[in-house]
Amino acid sequence: MLGISGDLFLWIKAFLSNRKQAVTISNILSSFIPVISGVPQGSVLGPTLFLLFINDVTDIFEGLSVTCKIYADDIKLYTSYSLNQLHNDLDVATKRLISWADTWQLELAADKCTVCRIENSHWQTTWDHQ
Repeated sequence: MLGISGDLFLWIKAFLSNRKQAVTISNILSSFIPVISGVPQGSVLGPTLFLLFINDVTDIFEGLSVTCKIYADDIKLYTSYSLNQLHNDLDVATKRLISWADTWQLELAADKCTVCRIENSHWQTTWDHQ
């Protein structure tokens, strides 16, 4: 889908294929099991592959009055509307993001999520930790 083919595709496929993992607890090594997703932690290629993996996340907000900004593994969603308008695009965008993450087996760090609402009437600002 991204146009990666030929030797580059084969090289990336080989990099991600046939990996196994085990754990050690109290000097006892478990059996090795296949790794079926993810990239090797600490690899040089890992961050680039992650960006390619999440490249389509912005498409899920199409048709909504929501702006999405991505930096590394963080996503910021925001919108603006008049107080007298009924507006639920941010709620819809959040639900779409949760669904997208579930589809691609990514865990969202809900404990790091924050909502900031800024009102123009007397410039009140409220912060909610979700």
